[in-house]
Amino acid sequence: MLSMERDWIPILAATSSVTTKPTDELTRLNAVIRRIDLMCKLIGPLVISLIITASGSTTTGVLAVAGMSCISWTIEICSARLVWRSSKKLQAAKNSTEGCRRSVNPHIGEQQKSLLQDTIHGQLRQFKQYFGTNVWVPSLSLAILHFSVLSYNATFITYLLNSGFSLLAITVARALGTVVEVSSTFIVPWGIQYLAQSSARKPHASDVEGLLTDDHVANRQHGVGLERLGLWGVAWQLINLMPVAFLVWQRSHFAIDGISGSIIARIATVLTSPLTNRPLAAASMFFFLSASRLGLWVFDLTTQEITQTRVPPSTRASFAGTEMSFVSFFELSQWLCAAILSKPEYFGWLALVSLAAVGCATAMYASWVWQQRGHLIHWDRVKKGCKCANGRE
Repeated sequence: MLSMERDWIPILAATSSVTTKPTDELTRLNAVIRRIDLMCKLIGPLVISLIITASGSTTTGVLAVAGMSCISWTIEICSARLVWRSSKKLQAAKNSTEGCRRSVNPHIGEQQKSLLQDTIHGQLRQFKQYFGTNVWVPSLSLAILHFSVLSYNATFITYLLNSGFSLLAITVARALGTVVEVSSTFIVPWGIQYLAQSSARKPHASDVEGLLTDDHVANRQHGVGLERLGLWGVAWQLINLMPVAFLVWQRSHFAIDGISGSIIARIATVLTSPLTNRPLAAASMFFFLSASRLGLWVFDLTTQEITQTRVPPSTRASFAGTEMSFVSFFELSQWLCAAILSKPEYFGWLALVSLAAVGCATAMYASWVWQQRGHLIHWDRVKKGCKCANGRE
C-alpha cells in the first residue's frame, strides 16, 4: 500500500493526464484515494455495528469482518495487477543512483560480513539518503504529529470514557470529525490552485527530479501552493488543539487537586473558567478537536505530494519506508507515554506534551518554508491591505 501511494501514483499521474497538468492530476489522485480511505474508515465500523446489532451475536460480527477482509484483499490484488499490467512505466526498471550502485557489496556472501552487519549498513544508508533529500523536514514534521494523543484514537477515547463521557457522544463527535477529515480532500485541490495563482519564486534544484519538468512556471507555482497550504494546515491544527489541551488540563483531577497552586494550573483555570459548564466544555472540546482534523489531513496531503514530486523516483520507496519507520517510532512513543502515565488524572500532562509536539512540527515546517521562500508572510500585501482599509474609512 505504501508503494502504491508514494511510487505508483506519481507515475500514473504523469502518464494518465491528458487534459490536465501532471501536477494537478497528482493532486486529484491523492485526494480521491485519501477520500476513499477515510470513507471506508467511517462506513466500516458502522456496518459491523449494524450486523452485530441485527444478528445479536458477536460471532457473526467476527465472521463478517473476516469475510470482508478476504473479499477486500482479493479486490485489491486483482486491481493492483490490472493497473500494473496496463502501465509500461510501472513495469519499467528504475535507474539506481550512483550512490546506490557504489553501496552494493559484490562480496555480500563472504563470511567476514554477517547478515546483521549488512542489514545495519543498509538501514544507515537509507537514513543517509532520507536526510540527504531536500524534503526530510516536512516528512519528519508529519511523522512527529503521530506522537499526539489529541485525536480520536484509542488512548483519547479511553480517557473520555473514564472521565464520564457517554459512548454515544464520543461516537457522534468521532463521526463529525471524520466528516471534517473527508472535507479536507475537497479543500486541498482548490486551496493549492488558489494559493498558487499569485506565487512567484526561484526554481528548486530538485524540481527536475519528479513531475516538475514540463511547464516550469506553472509547476513552480503549484509547488508554492503546496508549501503555503501545508503551512496553513499544520498551523490550523496547532491553533485548534490549544483549547483542547487546556480543557483536558482543566478537567484533569491531577491539575486541580494535585497541583492546584501551580502557575500552570492557575493559567489553565483562568483560560477555561468560562467553560466550566460541563455540556459547553464538552461541546467546545469536541468542536475544536474535530476542526483540528482538517488541518492534519491538509498537511498530510500536501506533504505527501511534496515528497512524491521532489524525491528522485529511484529512492521514493526507501524514502517512504524511512518515513514510516519514524511514524512507527513516534506512535510507539505515544503508547509508551500513555502506559507510563496511565491514570486519567495524569492525562493533562499527555495533552500538554502532545501540544508541544504539534508546536514542534509546526515550527520545523515553518522554518523549512522560510528557507524555501525566504519569508512566511507577504508584509507588503498586509501593508497594502491596511492602507486600503484606512482609505475606505
